[in-house]
Amino acid sequence: MADYIYEERNYLVKEHLFLNINYPAFEECEIKGIKHTFLGKRFYMDHYAVNEKTPGNYNVRLDGTLESAVIDGSDITETENGFVSITPLMLDTTDYKRFEMLREYKNVC
Repeated sequence: MADYIYEERNYLVKEHLFLNINYPAFEECEIKGIKHTFLGKRFYMDHYAVNEKTPGNYNVRLDGTLESAVIDGSDITETENGFVSITPLMLDTTDYKRFEMLREYKNVC
């Protein structure tokens, strides 16, 4: 990984990239290489477990399971297949379509 960063340093710094890098849970000698990926889909099936320890005193614990969609080329799938995944991300998550809709909406105040 260090070799990749070193080789691509000029591009990475010039473009101000924000990278999501995932390593597989394998021994280093078992890692197959590096894949450029897109973000996969994860679904958290969670719920809260509430226990009353004493009257009026509660303990709340988040519990649940994690499910992942199998999508070829995604960071999740490639990491599970033994590759380091590198996904370039954007920091602006503004929904511009809805933003414009809101701007056009009449002010009700």
